[in-house]
Amino acid sequence: MSAAGAVAPPPGASVNSFRSNSEKEIPERSPYDALSDDEKSMVSKSCKDKLDALLAALVAYDIVKGDGSKWQQGSDESLSFTANGPFSKFMGIKIDGNEVDTSCYEVKSGSTIINLKPSYLATLSAGKHTITVIYVDGETTGEFTIADDSATEDNSKTGDKMNLIFWTMLFIISGSAGAALMLYSQKKRQIK
Repeated sequence: MSAAGAVAPPPGASVNSFRSNSEKEIPERSPYDALSDDEKSMVSKSCKDKLDALLAALVAYDIVKGDGSKWQQGSDESLSFTANGPFSKFMGIKIDGNEVDTSCYEVKSGSTIINLKPSYLATLSAGKHTITVIYVDGETTGEFTIADDSATEDNSKTGDKMNLIFWTMLFIISGSAGAALMLYSQKKRQIK
């Protein structure tokens, strides 16, 4: 990867090899898991619920920048997403449920910043797409849109023609009103 600080998932790791949420090992939970059944029975339900809530918050990742963004077909700009998960736990991404090769994007720290390359974006069809950022212990999903470049060109041409028609009609009406006023003024002078 060309970006400074860019990283790929560990060798041999596959985005599809992650365990389901119920099977994930969360290191912060290991002291509780190490307790015997008798010791666990001494932990009150409210303490257990608080522990579960705290552990869920540790893996509640979000896309904090770029969700809902739009990329124009034919553009040479990348599309950027920032997820709030730790960069050290980043494993990869999926677009529309399909694992994306690391050559199609760059990733760097600052939470987790992902830049989809224009060459990859050009391969996607126009319309809405989903991006899933995958971490060792969780994931987050967002959306983006690929805009069709031909639709934009047609709209801008239509808008330009309408603008020209408006100003032409305004010029003709103003000129006609000015000419009528001049004729009326000359006729009024001739009558006196």
